[in-house]
This record gives sequence, structure tokens and C-alpha cells, in this order.
Amino acid sequence: MQAVERVSKTLQKLTSAASTHHGYDCYLHTFFGRHLLANLGIKTNINSGFAAWRVGPGDGSVVAHVSHIKGHLPPGMQGFAYHASLTYGPKIIDLTTYGW
Repeated sequence: MQAVERVSKTLQKLTSAASTHHGYDCYLHTFFGRHLLANLGIKTNINSGFAAWRVGPGDGSVVAHVSHIKGHLPPGMQGFAYHASLTYGPKIIDLTTYGW
């Protein structure tokens, strides 16, 4: 979907310039992404929960946001064991994957 690609690139530029939470700002992407897509006539819903992605062939090549595995946070930062994304019907729109 071309609109999602446009919104994703816009959010990448915005968060690269303005966010101090790179790598753990999924809700920021989701919140602004939902509004930008709505302005283009695409109605989405915010979805949050546990998620995992295989990003390579190795044993450690999985990115996961789950409650039963201790994750990494930079010193002094707080975070949650969930990931926020958008849904559009049965499709999941994750505007943060450029950061991997």
C-alpha cells in the first residue's frame, strides 16, 4: 500500500530527528501513523501485545517483545514488554521495522 510506505518514511524522518527513544518508540510511530493514515482516508486501529519477528537465520536472530523473557533497555530507561502496531482489517501495519 503506497500510503503506508509514505507514512512510514515520514515517521522515520520525524523520529530520527526528534525522538530520543530510538528502538523503543513503537507507540509514538503507531499514534502518529494512525493519524497520518486517517488523513489519507485509511482507518486503522491501534493494536498492542506480544510480538516476535525472525530477522535472520541465526539462533539469536529473533526480535521479541514478550513478558517472560528479560529484554534489553539502555541504562536508566523504562520500557514495556509489549509492542504497538496498527491493524487494517486482517493486516498488521508495523511502522517501526526500518529500525532493524
